[in-house]
Amino acid sequence: MIRNKYKIIATRSALIFGIITLALFLIPSLTNMDGMDGGFAMMVLAFLVLLTGIIIFYYYVRTARVFESILQPENVVAQWHIGQVEYAQLQKLDVKEVSGNFLLMRWVVIFITFIVCVFLAIIGLDFSFLIVFFVGLSAFIWLVSAIAMHSQKRRLRPAEAHVILTREGGIINETLHVWAKLNNRLENASIQKIKSGIHYLEVTYSVPSRGARVETTVRFPIPDGKLTEAQYILGEIYNPQ
Repeated sequence: MIRNKYKIIATRSALIFGIITLALFLIPSLTNMDGMDGGFAMMVLAFLVLLTGIIIFYYYVRTARVFESILQPENVVAQWHIGQVEYAQLQKLDVKEVSGNFLLMRWVVIFITFIVCVFLAIIGLDFSFLIVFFVGLSAFIWLVSAIAMHSQKRRLRPAEAHVILTREGGIINETLHVWAKLNNRLENASIQKIKSGIHYLEVTYSVPSRGARVETTVRFPIPDGKLTEAQYILGEIYNPQ
């Protein structure tokens, strides 16, 4: 049975934020804290924490419901199991792509930092301070990106993949991807092949974010002998009933 991790996150976040909110509300009265000495600030903070908790809880509850709807037998069009060897090939492709993005971001941020430091030097800021600032920030950016790339390489540990596909979304190893619900939109879908001969279903969808849309690409490995079924599913994704 596949675990609905989004329901677990919603429950735990409600508990954690509830405890923090209650503590913030009770601290002023338990410590005889005057309103002008921080009591009012604690109340405002408690309200903000409560509001944040409600938003997070709503998001994960909503996602958990979509997760459960995708697992309904009448909605499932395919359920695949992929072995470690096949899945490892696709993991390498994902890790290579993500690590490349981190590497690009590293150099872009360092270059922007350099330009800013040059501008500040031109307008008269202390040159020695700018050198220390640039070297320190660059080292920090390098360290953060190195940690991020290392965490991606840790994903290459041996693992199998469990895939569930519907016309509206899919689940791979308990992670939900939706392209026809939650205000998400399907951008592209196709069947691709890597050099080792393994096929995968690649789906790109976009999610709303601050007035724009952010694209996400997910790759579902296709088991050996399931290519015809995958082609049928591709048609169902583009033409949902």
